[in-house]
Order: sequence, then structure tokens, then C-alpha cells
Amino acid sequence: SGSAFPRSRSLPHSVGRRLILFWRWGVEGVYHCFQMRLSALVLVCMSAMTLPAQQIGTAGRLQDLDFVRTQLPQLDPFFFAQLDPAQFQAAADALSASAPTVTDTDFYVGLAQLIAMAGDPHTSLYLTGAAAVNAGFHQFPLSMHWLDDGVFVTGASDPYSGALGTQLIRVGNVPIEQVVARLATVIPHTNDQWVHFMAQQYLTLPALLQGLGVVPAGPTSSLTFQTLAGDVFTMDVAPDDAAPQSFVPAL
Repeated sequence: SGSAFPRSRSLPHSVGRRLILFWRWGVEGVYHCFQMRLSALVLVCMSAMTLPAQQIGTAGRLQDLDFVRTQLPQLDPFFFAQLDPAQFQAAADALSASAPTVTDTDFYVGLAQLIAMAGDPHTSLYLTGAAAVNAGFHQFPLSMHWLDDGVFVTGASDPYSGALGTQLIRVGNVPIEQVVARLATVIPHTNDQWVHFMAQQYLTLPALLQGLGVVPAGPTSSLTFQTLAGDVFTMDVAPDDAAPQSFVPAL
């Protein structure tokens, strides 16, 4: 019978900092929590946007990939309900081939895409939270909310306060609709509402946007906004994990 308490598992290279959580409600209603850990992660500068390619090491990345490739389908009995196993293995092989050369953040973006192929929103690789920040997934000092007519800025730190209340219409040179379509590849989902909910958070992660080819690597990312009056302007936004100020629209 199922337990009322969470059970946790960690990926093979379990020495170091906890990276990311992904989870699954089991068939008995048990909440399975799988904890990714980094094998030798030492952060020299917390403000760095991404980590060097060999920060974790190829062996550690391949251990995580092997866990996802071999163990996750066993832990989630519905993992291949809508996914061709051969397609999954081919994607895993491609990610394995890239492991020696990509950055840590790009590798884990690829791992999130691999898991998202199953289309099960209850089995995910999350790229947010303090542990993800430690792994290089820093955040813009902005809060986004998806409303009926688009994505709006509802919080911002002082340097970007001019974006408060505006609509995000483009990231880099990519229109917001195409950005969200790329984000959907790391968000297991069965409906657009869940993609929109997760996109609110993921639109603030420059390393993720870089890993998806939306913006180039660099200290800032270009975000384009539109005011309620229709004025369009662009800001070059740098990551800063400090919480943005809140915004309450005028009545």
C-alpha cells in the first residue's frame, strides 16, 4: 500500500550540491521525489550566468543521463504511454554525444527536453529554485504573469522598473509566441495552460533561453516590451537573483 510520506531518490553521482527536483505521483498516490546532485560543483562567483563545460564533468553528466534513460521509465509505468521508446533512446544518444562539449546548463536543458518527451506533467525536470541557481540557472530580476492577452511584467528591480505593467512581446529577435513554443519542449504538458503557467517562471531564466537558442550567450539578454498605450521599447536585462519589487496596478 502507498505511504502518506514522500520518498526520495538521488541520481548516481550524489556527492555535492542538490541540483534539481523532478517528481512523479506513483500509482499508489505516493509522491516520488528524485534529487539530482552535482558531483564536484564549486561556485566561484554566484553572479556567473552559466558554468564552464567541465564544471560537473562528462562522467557525472552521463551518470545522470543513464539514470533518466534506464531508471525513470521503470519508476514511471506510464512513461512510454505516448512516447516511442526508440525515439526516446535516439534523443538520449544525441544528448550523450554532446555531453563532453556543452555547458552544464545546456546539458540539463537537454535532459529536461528528454524527460519532457513523455508529455507527462507529473514527471518533470525543474530548472528553478535555489539549487538550480547554484547550477547556473540564474534569474532576471523580473516577475512575469500570463494574462488573457499575453505575458506581463508584474515585478521588477529598480533598474528595470520601466517594464512594470508592460507586455513582453519579444526575447532577443524571437517573437514571444515562438519563445513559448521552444519553452514547451522542456515542459511536459497535456494542455497549453500548464505551458503558460511554467513559462511565467522560465521566461526569466537566461541560461534556459540561451540553451534553447532564443538569445546568445552573454552578460545581458534583450527583452522587448509594449506598454498599454502601444509604445514598444527594448531593455538589455542582466540576471540578478534578488527578488523583484512587487507591482500593484492602479485602479
